[in-house]
Amino acid sequence: MMLSIVSQVLFAIGIHKPSLTHDEFHSAYAEGRRDFSHTRLTGACLKGIPLIRLKLHRADLRSADLRNADFVGANLSSVDLRGANLADIDLTKVTLVGAKLQGANLSQSVLRQANLARANLLRANLNAAVLQGANLSHANLRQCNGMDAIFSHANLYKARLNAANLAYATLYGSNLGEAQLKGVNLVCADVRETGLSHSRLKKHNSKGAIFIGANPEDAFIEQDAGIVRRSISWTDALLGRFDDLYPASSKRKF
Repeated sequence: MMLSIVSQVLFAIGIHKPSLTHDEFHSAYAEGRRDFSHTRLTGACLKGIPLIRLKLHRADLRSADLRNADFVGANLSSVDLRGANLADIDLTKVTLVGAKLQGANLSQSVLRQANLARANLLRANLNAAVLQGANLSHANLRQCNGMDAIFSHANLYKARLNAANLAYATLYGSNLGEAQLKGVNLVCADVRETGLSHSRLKKHNSKGAIFIGANPEDAFIEQDAGIVRRSISWTDALLGRFDDLYPASSKRKF
């Protein structure tokens, strides 16, 4: 009795997940099963299967073969995709709220208007990915590679982008309000018309970035001695001059 209760608790919090092999998954699918929530799909090939028909809440797809799977309209909220290869896949409008995507390869994937709110993309590869209009609010993008990625009109409100590589990325019209940008690489990035209200920048590199139309006036530029709030001239922004304008000991608030 006690073991049964413990098993149910572990299942509910996602520690214990039943595992299905490739053959077991396809056998269950052929028999009409569509609910694979809390299930580990070990080595299952999802080629040609419309994921919109499946319930995959908190499913473990880390070792699944997702090449050529049909993601159109799929709900992958809270799905475990750590280290998964999702390169060059169309994920337009896919729901990935709270998904685990640490170390996943999303290079050259299309995620237009995808919902990645609160998703964990720590060290994910987003090189040349298209995230136009995507919702990345509260997402963890620390140390991700977003070089050449397109984030135009994306919602990055309160996103964590510390040490992210966004060199040559397009952030035109995106919302970076209250985002954490410590150590972010914005070399030659397009940051035009970007909302930077109360975002936090420290030890970042924005040489050659284009800030025309952005609103860095409300950004917090962190110094060693504390947080300095100040207006940034367009000359400074265009030249990427932020950190060296005031000494580290400065405590002035603008």
